[in-house]
Amino acid sequence: MLTFAAISKGRENWRLPLEPQEYCRKWVPIYQGKKPGERGYRAACVRELAKVSGVKESTIDINWGSDFSQRPAYLPRMLTLADVINSVKQIFPLPQDWPFDKT
Repeated sequence: MLTFAAISKGRENWRLPLEPQEYCRKWVPIYQGKKPGERGYRAACVRELAKVSGVKESTIDINWGSDFSQRPAYLPRMLTLADVINSVKQIFPLPQDWPFDKT
C-alpha cells in the first residue's frame, strides 16, 4: 500500500517551502503529461502553476522570469500545500481538480 511516508520519501525536508522548479519536476509529468526537457515543458509548468496559484498564465510567463526566480514570496508555501494535497490524492483517489472541482 502506498503511504504518505513513501510518497514524501526522497524529499527529506518535505515541510520546507517548495520552489516552482521542484514542484514542476514532481507534478507536471503527472498532471500535464510533460517531462523536463521535453518540448512544451515550460508551458505545461506555467499552466500547472496557474492552476495551483490562481494567477493568470500570462502573468506567470511574463513576470516571473524564465526560471520563475521572480515569483511572489508567498508561492513556495502555497506550492508546499499543493504538494501535500497532490500527495494525498495519490493515496486516496479524488477528482483531478479537487478541491477546486465545480461539482
